[in-house]
This record gives sequence, C-alpha cells and structure tokens, in this order.
Amino acid sequence: MSDVAVLKQCYIFHDIANIEKTLHEVHAFKKHYEKGETIVMEGDDANKMGIILQGRVRIIRNDIYGNRTIVDQMGPPQMFGETFACANIRAYPVSVEAVSEVDIMFIQPKEILANQTDTQLISNLLNSLASKNLVLNNKLTIMSKRSTKEKLMTYLHSRANYHRSNQFDIPFNRQELADYLGVDRSALSAELSKLKKANVLDYKKNHFVLK
Repeated sequence: MSDVAVLKQCYIFHDIANIEKTLHEVHAFKKHYEKGETIVMEGDDANKMGIILQGRVRIIRNDIYGNRTIVDQMGPPQMFGETFACANIRAYPVSVEAVSEVDIMFIQPKEILANQTDTQLISNLLNSLASKNLVLNNKLTIMSKRSTKEKLMTYLHSRANYHRSNQFDIPFNRQELADYLGVDRSALSAELSKLKKANVLDYKKNHFVLK
C-alpha cells in the first residue's frame, strides 16, 4: 500500500483532497527504522508527532526503579506524540520502539497550526487530540483497578467493545500484556488459567473469546 493510501486512512487527513501537497506545506518527512530500533527516546524534544505507515511500534515508560510499562502498541495508520507536541511539553516522557521494520511520517504540529489556510487539517488535529484523550482515559481506568483479574478483565472487555465482538486478537504476547497491565507475568498467567477453567473466557496465544 502506498504512503498516501495509508495516510488517507489516518484521521488527521480526513477530507484532505491533496495529501501530497499538504505534506509538502507542513514540511513532513519520512524515516525508516529496523526492528528493535529506538524511534523516540525518553527526554527527546517533543516537537513532532509520527504517523505509522507500515510496521508496529511500542510506547514504553520506564520508572526510576527500572520497571518497564507498555503504554500502547500501535500500527498503521495510527499516530503517536501529538498530545505531547501540542501541549508544548519540552521532552518526551516516554520512549517509542520499533516492534518490526517501521516507516514513520513525521510532522511538527506547529507547522499544521501555522497553516491557517487549511482549517480542515487543524480541525482534524484537534479531533484527534480529543480521541487520544479517550484512549488515555481508558488506560487510566484499567490501571486504577487493584487486582490482576480486574485489570485483565477491564482490558479484555475494552477490546471486545472496540471490535464489537466477543472474539478478538490483542496486539501483545504474555510478557507484553503483563507489562501493559503493570502486573507480574506469572500472576497474569495464573489468572488466565483460572478464568479459563471457570469458563469465563478462552484463549489461544493472542486470540481471546469472552463467554
């Protein structure tokens, strides 16, 4: 799929007639990363956002004790970094890693806001920020749960709602899911086994069925 075809699916380019012209006007640039490469390091200047053209990325937060939490895992045509760049936060509070080979289109939001002739693009950016806040609120809801079971079931139900089905795939393996939920992997595996035996859910690798 061409870059423009992917970008047409990205909400920020909704109802934008000439995407290539718009990319030129906002001085967008494309970069390629190999699997395992760091795309953004925590502490880097938070002056740009990225649109994933191909591949998958992982948003990581590390605390002062060395604990690693997966904030999100994303693929085309999702965006990252727009919240930080638009909030005038000087440095990224998270890192972004390439889960596979990745192509990213980078744009500085200040270039979009400076382009006063394209009000549709500005409107799309603002709507995208509102949607991202809903995603972050969902993550806060999950993390506010006290037990591993509550965190797990809240996450799985959110995925079921997103897919509008009781059967769905998640973008994480077991360790990644544990990191995302902020729980111990062994505790997560034990809880999954209990729930399966209780006929609450079924699963095979990253495919889940809620009953």
